[in-house]
Amino acid sequence: DEASFGKSYLRIGNTELSLNGTLSKRSNLSVQLKTSDLHELSTLAVQIEAAATSPGAPASAPLDLHGSAQFAGYVFGSPENPRLQGHLSANDVQVEGTRWRSIQTNVELSSSGIALRNGALVASQQGQLHLNANAGLQHWSLMAASPVSIAATAANVSVADLQRLAKVNYPVSGVLSGNFLVEGTKQNPSGHGSVRIVKASAWNQPDRKSVV
Repeated sequence: DEASFGKSYLRIGNTELSLNGTLSKRSNLSVQLKTSDLHELSTLAVQIEAAATSPGAPASAPLDLHGSAQFAGYVFGSPENPRLQGHLSANDVQVEGTRWRSIQTNVELSSSGIALRNGALVASQQGQLHLNANAGLQHWSLMAASPVSIAATAANVSVADLQRLAKVNYPVSGVLSGNFLVEGTKQNPSGHGSVRIVKASAWNQPDRKSVV
């Protein structure tokens, strides 16, 4: 079976999806997604997930996510096992209480894994974060035993912002630079690296410079 899309458009609120190409055993489908309201898109994704899950399953909450974004890429493979590749960019992003002037990354997604390549996050005030990340998936889902790998380099990034993104809260503040690698599974990750924190404060004790 084959489905052809000739410059097809779908618009929901502030989000527009355009398709062009074919969806078949050897799909070659161009996909472009634009939104001026990432929170609206996050809410829509949660609603779609809820409709696809079994009744009584715990519902996910929309992310604390705001800003604008666009994705341009292609769908390959069969409808039963599609693969998505493309580039994601976002501007004026607010996520989990942090603010980023821009976010860019190459994305690879399939039912068995997701990869972010050459990711770059530029903070609204100061600092940049570059990363490459991989995670194994099981039928599109991230499980407790899924393998994960994150390699990141930070330059003048707020420790408070990193803690908000990681959803942890330690009495540590300052401005961080360095590199680190996290590997293992979602349930049991481990990491190592080298970081330097200036204007540091830990447990309410000032420390002008810390190196770990």
